Amino acid sequence: MTRSLPCVGLWWVLSTTGPVHAIDRATTQILETGTGSPSTPDTTLSASELAQARVWGLSATEWQRYQQLMQGIRGSVSPSTISPIEVLGIHARDREERRRYAQTWAHTLHEDVDRILAFQRAYDDAAKRLYSNEPLIDIA
Repeated sequence: MTRSLPCVGLWWVLSTTGPVHAIDRATTQILETGTGSPSTPDTTLSASELAQARVWGLSATEWQRYQQLMQGIRGSVSPSTISPIEVLGIHARDREERRRYAQTWAHTLHEDVDRILAFQRAYDDAAKRLYSNEPLIDIA
């Protein structure tokens, strides 16, 4: 199975985002709304993990589930570039959860394609402006 350009672009954008990598690695405890009690946090994530979860729009519980899935067969058979949304969608526990992750993934890719095309148009304009008298390829 081949991956499309938008997936590569999204991976690059997310993997090079400064704040995700510049977060302090101190442990942060996260309470999920509607689960557990305030005195006993359900999930403990590092600040870096929390930042990554936020980039993908996932809760601490979802991020932890993604990590657990990647420790199993999913991590062994999937490319390293598979997104947390794809992993959670593939392993959805019911139809509604699958639909929700599919919708999130479709929205994410749509936004990424918009960004890629906007950059391509800007590049095309710049190339025409800067090199309008030069051939695209110099055969000589």
